[in-house]
Formats: sequence, C-alpha cells, structure tokens
Amino acid sequence: MEPYLKAEHLSELNALDNRLIESQWYSELKKRSAELIKNIIAFREIADSQETDPLDESRKYIEEHYRDEISLERIATLYHFNASYFSTLFKQRFGISFSEYLSDIRMEKAEDLLKTSSDKVREIALEVGYKDPNYFNRAFKKRHNMTPEEFRKRVG
Repeated sequence: MEPYLKAEHLSELNALDNRLIESQWYSELKKRSAELIKNIIAFREIADSQETDPLDESRKYIEEHYRDEISLERIATLYHFNASYFSTLFKQRFGISFSEYLSDIRMEKAEDLLKTSSDKVREIALEVGYKDPNYFNRAFKKRHNMTPEEFRKRVG
C-alpha cells in the first residue's frame, strides 16, 4: 500500500496496526480491527480521488527510495504492471530506461555526497543504494571517466 498512501496516512495506519497487535481482549481486537480497516479504506479512497498517474508515481517512488533494493519487477508489481510492459511504458514516457533512471538518481546523489561529505567512498556507495562498492566504483568511472576519489579531489 506504500506507494498509494501519503506518509502521514502510513504513519497513522502503522500506529493503528501496533495498537491492534497489543490488543489483549477479543472485544478490543474486534474494535481495533474495524478501525484499521475503516482507515485503510478511507485513505485509499483519498489516494484514488487524487487521480495520480502510476508512471509519475513510480518515478517519484524511485526518487524517494533509491537507497533501497529496487528492481524493475518490484516497482512494476507495486503499480500493478507486467514488468516488460512497465519497462516499455517507462522508456516511452521518460525517454530513458528504468535502470538508467535509477542509476542516474543514484549517481547524482553520490556526486553530491562526494562534494559535500567526508564519508568514505564505500559508505557513499552503500548510502546511495549500491550494495557492491566495487561495482559502484566501476559504474562511476564509466560515467565520469574518473574514480570517485579523483572526482572528489577535482571538485573539492
């Protein structure tokens, strides 16, 4: 439900869910379950009424969750698309493939961190969503024709 709801709605639902888990009596469980379901439906109706475009929302989701493990399949599933169809639509709409877009976002964030922080390159790689710092170094060098360390020295 995450991509369909606002952060404050998710926060409220999580709080209700926690209260539900803490229920000790059947009557309490029944009341809190009904409240949680009522709120899920209400928040979903709010989200539906805002008529969001799933491709725009998927791009926004990528921009907010680039640090996480993101795959084409996962995003396509979140927005109820077949992965292949989603990939085609994404490229048609934005003129760039899903993986290129994700890579661009991560590289831009890495560039900013290399300019503004003293974190190690390994830490920056992990922070922007690269699980393998060696892969990050190769990808960075391919994009900039220099290593992250060289980039930091040149812009710093």
